[in-house]
Parts: sequence; C-alpha cells; structure tokens
Amino acid sequence: MRKELYDNFVQRVQLDKHTGCWNWTGRRDEKGYGRISHNGGWINAHRWAYEFFVAAIPHGYHVDHLCHNTRCQNPLHLDAVTPAENRRRQTERNRQQRKMSKV
Repeated sequence: MRKELYDNFVQRVQLDKHTGCWNWTGRRDEKGYGRISHNGGWINAHRWAYEFFVAAIPHGYHVDHLCHNTRCQNPLHLDAVTPAENRRRQTERNRQQRKMSKV
C-alpha cells in the first residue's frame, strides 16, 4: 500500500526548476491544497509528503509551506509548526505583501 501511495503521489507532482517546488497536478481543495486518495478517503498531499519524507507530524501541528505555494509538495519547503506559529507566519507574510504592494 505504501508503494502504491508513493507511486500515486509521484505521478501528480511536477518540478518547477526555478523555485524547486513540487507542484501538485492532481485534485485540490477549495484553498488550493493538493489532495490524495488514501484508505477510501482524501488526505492533504503536503501532510502526506512531510510524513513520508521527513517525520511524523506532532499531534495538533500544521504543515507550513515555506515557499508560500499551497500546490508545493517538496518536503524541503514544508515545516511542521504549531497553529500559533502558522498564524504568526501568515500574518508576517501578509504584512510583507502589503509593504510590497505599496512600492
């Protein structure tokens, strides 16, 4: 089953040579996160990628996209963080985007 899920995953990512992102080409949810079929249901592809390539995600943690690309599945671009840290990072990203839009 693990190999089948891995093969399913690999078939649905496309490397962006400029960013290093592994962009998801399969099913996505309304927020743009990749979804992968598993045990008769759907799971977030980036969470599966983190657990497969890096480590188990601690209970209650989120997986943050360091590249800010919800389609990305590259484990080097993913970081398991507390919900509070995830919100803090999102607030900082939004602040940076507002600064850039004023330039």
